[in-house]
Amino acid sequence: MLFFAGIPYSFGQITSLRGRVVNDKNKPLAFATIRINNGEQVTSSNDNGEFSISIFTNQDAVQLSIYHVGKKTLQTRIRRQDFSRFQSFVLEELSLTLQGVNIIPTYQNTKNSNSSIFFDKETIEATQAFSLQDVLKNLPGKANIAPNVNQVETFTLRGGNTSGSGADNVFNLNNSLGIAIIMDDMYLSNDANMQSRSASRWGMTSATLSGVGFNDSYLGMQSSKNYDVAFQGIDLREIPVNNIESIEVIQGVASAKYGEITDGAIIINRQAGSSPWAVNLQLNGGSVSTGISKGFELGKIGALNVSTNYTNSNADPRDKIKTFNRINQSLMWTKRFRNDIKNTLSFDYNYRNDHRRLDPDDDQKESSKFTNKGFSISNRLAIPTNIKWLNTANFNVNFSRSKQNSYKQYILNRGITAITIKDTTGIYKGYFSNGSYRAEEEIVGIPINFGARLDASSQFEWGSSKHQLSYGINYSLSNNGGQGIISDPDRPRWLLNGGGNERAYDFEHLPNAQNWGLFIENSIRGTIGTRAYQANLGLRADIQNGFLTLQPRVNTSFKWNDQWSSTASFGISSKAPTLAHMYPAPVFIDIELLKIYAGDLSKALYLVYTDKKILDNAHLKPSMSSQLELGMQYKGSILNSALYTYFKQNWNGFETVNSDHHYTLPNYNYEVDPISGEISYSEAGTTSNYFGFYGYEMTNGAKSETIGLDWMINFNQIKAIKTSFSILNNVYYSAYKRTQPLRIQIENNKIILPDQTSMTYAVYDPNEGNQLQIMSKLNSSTHIPKVGFIVNFSADVFWRDRLRSSNSILPVAYYNSNGLYKTVAEAPLSTEVMNGLKRISEDMVSEDLPFVYCIVNMSLVKEINKKFRINLNAYNLFNIRPEHYSVTSSGIERIYKYNRRPSFTIGTNIKF
Repeated sequence: MLFFAGIPYSFGQITSLRGRVVNDKNKPLAFATIRINNGEQVTSSNDNGEFSISIFTNQDAVQLSIYHVGKKTLQTRIRRQDFSRFQSFVLEELSLTLQGVNIIPTYQNTKNSNSSIFFDKETIEATQAFSLQDVLKNLPGKANIAPNVNQVETFTLRGGNTSGSGADNVFNLNNSLGIAIIMDDMYLSNDANMQSRSASRWGMTSATLSGVGFNDSYLGMQSSKNYDVAFQGIDLREIPVNNIESIEVIQGVASAKYGEITDGAIIINRQAGSSPWAVNLQLNGGSVSTGISKGFELGKIGALNVSTNYTNSNADPRDKIKTFNRINQSLMWTKRFRNDIKNTLSFDYNYRNDHRRLDPDDDQKESSKFTNKGFSISNRLAIPTNIKWLNTANFNVNFSRSKQNSYKQYILNRGITAITIKDTTGIYKGYFSNGSYRAEEEIVGIPINFGARLDASSQFEWGSSKHQLSYGINYSLSNNGGQGIISDPDRPRWLLNGGGNERAYDFEHLPNAQNWGLFIENSIRGTIGTRAYQANLGLRADIQNGFLTLQPRVNTSFKWNDQWSSTASFGISSKAPTLAHMYPAPVFIDIELLKIYAGDLSKALYLVYTDKKILDNAHLKPSMSSQLELGMQYKGSILNSALYTYFKQNWNGFETVNSDHHYTLPNYNYEVDPISGEISYSEAGTTSNYFGFYGYEMTNGAKSETIGLDWMINFNQIKAIKTSFSILNNVYYSAYKRTQPLRIQIENNKIILPDQTSMTYAVYDPNEGNQLQIMSKLNSSTHIPKVGFIVNFSADVFWRDRLRSSNSILPVAYYNSNGLYKTVAEAPLSTEVMNGLKRISEDMVSEDLPFVYCIVNMSLVKEINKKFRINLNAYNLFNIRPEHYSVTSSGIERIYKYNRRPSFTIGTNIKF
């Protein structure tokens, strides 16, 4: 009822707020972005710097925010008596000589979410970031450590944990996948990424091809790393920040406008418009990043913004064996037409190369190379109208295509090797190889993504409340036209247990993945007595992999007085499976029937049965999440504070589980001709049973629950010392559970069952795990505008970080030697057998922080003549590197090292 009530009779009480945006030299600024009430309505200035935006006449005031590339954001309150007055707004050039410069992210209540975290241009520049990941390390719960572009940097928010492997890594993959990266209102999709070996054969957490280990001059010897991001979110190393004006991070409940976001969103804005040449340079160890950008004013044909970034990193500059290279180029053309119609056309090119070259001293000649080269083109059209029931309409469309190549080589000398080659089901002759060759693994993908969205909004009143009704439809398509998994059967890299070598798999003929979405949202503002409230009531419907999900989203806020306000929100979200989830390569199960070799490869016999299993994952549902968030905000003369608590549930998460396979196959007799050495064979007339766990099936089995608290306190600047302080506290507890039961293989004939068979596997309930983290970020920022200087000290304090995996102690089922599955309830085991299968306390895996420790960082910026800046960022400034030594009950020695040695990033920024 709140969506539609009153629409036919209450459009009339609306006026236009008009103004002009100029710079400090009184010259008009075209393409400035104007927002009303934290984004409820948005427009832009024309070539003369003028704008007009519709507002309700019977409200006391509106909050006006004006943004322009290279300018300090202007935020002001326009009172009712000034609604009809044409005003000029002056935007000052960004400079450290201005008052009120802050380089700490802030919480804001916007139309997108109650608890958005904002990074403005000054905050982004102060991080001296090599990629987007370095900026996001300033979020609650994230450690602000030195940049490292030589390993993949995906991102997690609420519900993600710090573990990098094992069962809980499934939850990190799902969490990262559920975070949308939205740049200039366009989704950066990873749904077409299939750069992995078969998840049906390897399981989801082990399917991606790993690179070769290398030495890092800062981190020491590094084991093999993954450089592909199938099954998860975007690699943030591929996103430079030199042309980014602002970043909004949504951790809580998002507006119904946004789909595909079970775990949050990162909204990136690149402002268009005239701007000076800007050149920046960052250096850290063996890494260097440089960028150049410029906004050209083209008069009647609009504005053109150009940006280029190049990054190169040597993990160890002494040998240059492991390198990372990135090239980014962006063009953005913006034009305003008649009737204030605005169109923005963008083109982006990206190239990334993770290369581990041959080490001359390596006898195995290992090397790896992972590249991603592609482009994207997008168009945004905004049409303001004078129609009462339709204030604005927006149409966005985007297309991206890239070529991904993953390659690894390895010299093998494994001796005589049996080779299986058939890619269909049946019994056939394999053959033998001498086992000495260069094994290669290669995956070639060409992911293609297309997206389109049409949305509109209108305003109306119902009684004393003001309503803005937004509604829209979106469509996305993902496809991959690559060669896929390239495999030479004569030179297999892996001889997998229970199933031969990998086969080739072509991506080109796979189906498309298509998703549809609809949303409607009513943003309501009003008063109860003298207290103001705001409510965003939305409903979203998505069709993902053929499944319909309905997702209510509610964000509310209530202002108790000028100092105190509270928020409450609840929402349900979904994320569709990607192509890698739905169409993994088949499983080839190879079972040896005869293997005869007597020294002559030409006369050897290898008889094998191959079963090709093509898994149908049409049953995969979207992963789901729900979140309840409560907040309290305070604004006073001494400090500002924002406290948010939340309870989040994730279910239907993607995971792979392996199941048992049974085969009854004929036995064979053979004879070797004593003269010719030829081998003949025939069926023996008997059969043998084969049983094992050979492959994996993708399911919706992963689930987790997270409860947490974020509390930010910002103290206003102490005038006498020009210093402000802030504290950001983060507490969260996450519990996770999978559906994959734990199986322990039992030694042959060790346990004889009552039916005279032997136990082959004991089955235990799935492992459960949890993590508790308590962390604080302390900041002090000293800003002296007179000399254009700012220095920021920050400390990440780790109070508690406990990761625990708990296992069931007693088995719940077992398999016998005939491959039959029996539960303990239906076929009980003796007390003696159960006690023998009881798992001891050593099977409890627990990692707990033994003490409190911290990292102290420093950021220093000096500006000269408003055109030249020198930046210095110091990580672990005081070289705090505690260690903890422990011995487990089984005698394993462990040494945990916390923090890295000091690291420094020096940078410059020149404008002309």
